[in-house]
Amino acid sequence: MAMTRTTTCAGTADDRLVTITDLRYELERERQFTLAHFDRIDQRFGDLTASIDARFEQVDARFEQVDKRID
Repeated sequence: MAMTRTTTCAGTADDRLVTITDLRYELERERQFTLAHFDRIDQRFGDLTASIDARFEQVDARFEQVDKRID
């Protein structure tokens, strides 16, 4: 496929030519948006993991208090 090959894409008001370069640009933009979205998801999982770990530490501390009172 030649890099200068074009295709017609129906627009809202009229037809316009879409080049391979246009399509690659749009694909790269979508890739960047997707990567940014997954980075935010990764951060949320990290925050969630830290929050759960903190809660388990609190529960462990409470069990230790109970164990000390029982002994």
